[in-house]
Amino acid sequence: MLTVDVDTGTLAQVERIAAEWRDLCARALNDEPFYRPEWFQSWLRAFMPDVAVTVLTARLEGRLVAVLPLVIQHGFTGGLPARIASSPTNYHSCRFDMLREAGLVGDAAVLEIWRSLNQINGWDVLCLDYVPQGGALEALRDHAAAEGLSVWTRESWRSPYITTAGWDQSPDFFLNQTHSHFSRNIRRLIRKCACRGPLRLERVDNADSGMLEKFYVLEGAGWKGESGTGINSDPVTLQFYNDAATCAARYGYGRLYLLYYGDQLAAGHFGFHYNGRYLTAKCAFDESLRAIAPGHLIVNAILNDCAASGLSELDLCGDSEDCITKWTSNLNRHSTILVFRQNA
Repeated sequence: MLTVDVDTGTLAQVERIAAEWRDLCARALNDEPFYRPEWFQSWLRAFMPDVAVTVLTARLEGRLVAVLPLVIQHGFTGGLPARIASSPTNYHSCRFDMLREAGLVGDAAVLEIWRSLNQINGWDVLCLDYVPQGGALEALRDHAAAEGLSVWTRESWRSPYITTAGWDQSPDFFLNQTHSHFSRNIRRLIRKCACRGPLRLERVDNADSGMLEKFYVLEGAGWKGESGTGINSDPVTLQFYNDAATCAARYGYGRLYLLYYGDQLAAGHFGFHYNGRYLTAKCAFDESLRAIAPGHLIVNAILNDCAASGLSELDLCGDSEDCITKWTSNLNRHSTILVFRQNA
C-alpha cells in the first residue's frame, strides 16, 4: 500500500530526506538536476530562506517513490486574494516537476499525492510553473480535472534541444545539419577567427570560483549590466548560482564551458552533465564580439565536445530564442498549470 506524508517546516526537512530523495533520482522516470534536493535547497536558501516548505512524499513499504515540494503563501489570483500553493520556482529554475518512480508504482504515487494535496486545508489555488510536457504534474492536473476541479494551462516557454546521434567525428557534422546559408556563415566566421588565433573551448567540471567569476563578469556585461539583471548584479541570485555550482560539483555533475577567441573570453555556458546529456542553465557572450557570433560558435564547440564525450544531447534549457532555432526545431515545451479548489 502507498502512504503519503505531508510535512511543513523549514529547509531542514528537505535535508532530512535528501539521501533517500537522491536514491529515488536513480530510479525515477524523470530524473533531472532541477528535481534533485540540493537544487531546491540552493533555490530556497537564496530566494525564500524564511518561507515554510511543504513536502509531500509517497512511500511503498517505506521506500520513497515520489516527492513534491511546494510553498504556500498569500497572494492574488485574477486580482482577488488567495492562498496559493506554488512550485518553488522563478526564472532561474529552468523546469519543475514531481520526481516519481517509473512504472505503475509511480503512476499510483502521482494520484495519491494529488489526493493528499487536495485534502490539505490552507490553499485555494495550485500554481505550478515551468512544467515539462508529459511530466508527472500534467498527470496530477488531469487527476484534478477528473474530480471536477477547474484547471488552466498556458504554455510558458519552449526549450530547444539538439541530439548528437550519428556524429561522425567531423567538426562540421552539426553545422551540416543546419540550413546551408547559416552553416556557410559559421564556417566563414571560424576561418576569420583563425587569423587571430584558434578558438579554444575550456571545460570545467568543478566549482572553480575563479572560472565562475569569469563567467559572471561576462554574463553581467552589456545590456544585462545596464539593466541590472546580471547574476553579479544581485547578491541573492549570485548566492544561488554559487550554491548550485558547489552542490553540482559535489555530486559530480557540474559543468562550465568557456570559449576563448585568442586570449579573450568570448562566450560561456553554465550547466550540468547529467544522465548522458548536457543541460545549459545559463549562457552569455561578449557583446563586443557580436560580429563573430560567439553564441553560435560556442554551441558548435559544445556539441562537438558532448559528442566526443559520449553525451547524447545538448538541452538549452529556458525559453527559445530565434537565434537558437537556427540549430534545431526540436523543442521541449513547458507550461504554467493552475488548479482551483471548489471554494476558490
